[in-house]
Amino acid sequence: PNIILLTANNSVFNQNVQLLYNASDDHNLYNCTLFVNDVANQTNISLPSNTVQNFSLTLGSGNYTWKVQCYDNSTFPNVNTSLVNTIRVDADAPVVKLESPANNSVLNYTLVTFNYNVTDAYNILNCTLFLNSTANETNSTMLTGVTQNFTVNLSNGNYNWSVKCYDNVSNLG
Repeated sequence: PNIILLTANNSVFNQNVQLLYNASDDHNLYNCTLFVNDVANQTNISLPSNTVQNFSLTLGSGNYTWKVQCYDNSTFPNVNTSLVNTIRVDADAPVVKLESPANNSVLNYTLVTFNYNVTDAYNILNCTLFLNSTANETNSTMLTGVTQNFTVNLSNGNYNWSVKCYDNVSNLG
């Protein structure tokens, strides 16, 4: 059998992983088995030849190797194994730290700068400032591990503020 891994090498996923491949053979395919870190994980049986197939699985954060091994239905079954690819799983939410203004602050001005810091194992997609549980402003040019801010002109009153950030695989922190 000929096997092509269709999921790009070094792809990053959240914990829900879908690995795509295509297997073809002059004889019908008997089965194809997914190996993760060289351990058989699951098997697809009675597959149509030359059709996109997939394996769906849930993994914890980390780097994983994967390959597919297929057998055909010939009289003397042939076996072939794909190349080995790597995937990365980021199942961890970004960590957001609100820096200032401090909780229960009394401010004597209306132009307020909200400072925060966000960290993540991979990249941050965006962060949104919430004032009284309502989205106010979103920043999509993020750096991790450094102080960033939103500056907002507020009218007099009491405000609760928070910042929520998504990483590149949609984990919310």
